[in-house]
Amino acid sequence: MRAYRLMILTASAVLLMSVSAFALPFPSTLDNFTSKDTSEYLSLNSIVPGTEGASPMNDVPGGLWDVSFAYEEAGHNNLWTAPTGEQLSNEGAWGATVSGVQLAGSSFYDVDDQELFSMADNNAVWIFTILNDFTVNGTTFLAGNLLIAFNDAWNGDSDYDDMILQASRAATPIPGAVWLLGTGLAGLIGLRRSRQ
Repeated sequence: MRAYRLMILTASAVLLMSVSAFALPFPSTLDNFTSKDTSEYLSLNSIVPGTEGASPMNDVPGGLWDVSFAYEEAGHNNLWTAPTGEQLSNEGAWGATVSGVQLAGSSFYDVDDQELFSMADNNAVWIFTILNDFTVNGTTFLAGNLLIAFNDAWNGDSDYDDMILQASRAATPIPGAVWLLGTGLAGLIGLRRSRQ
């Protein structure tokens, strides 16, 4: 009986490993990634004609984000500008990061065509939620982060790979006032105990 159980357990493990081996690997490049089946890794958040169940790009979560330059495949020079004025360029260093900024109010600028695109421009910007971790060209995209894809010639190739950013939630620091309040309370407790 024990040997029978061990055999069933082994067969189940082999079956599970073979099923997971057929999982769709993320493409080795983000070039033209919107034309590939990446549904296991990315979920589109913006309204795109013909895409059901998508929410408007204006519904991008608020709060502060750390935004990093992650990928580009473009003939044009493109800039992403945060509401605070900080910028990332598709000709800059991969991994360059702007920390603690809001996504709403940021924009992309196609320097060559001198065109400005807001984050709410669904013809030029698509935003995805990353569902599973994946790595492309040494850049790791983490589940739960946002992948922000810009198409500088949106009326042309529609590949949304001309400048790709990754956004992760910014850590919220504890304000100094909280530490000061905690120290004051501890002092009052100590004073009260010393009087007793």
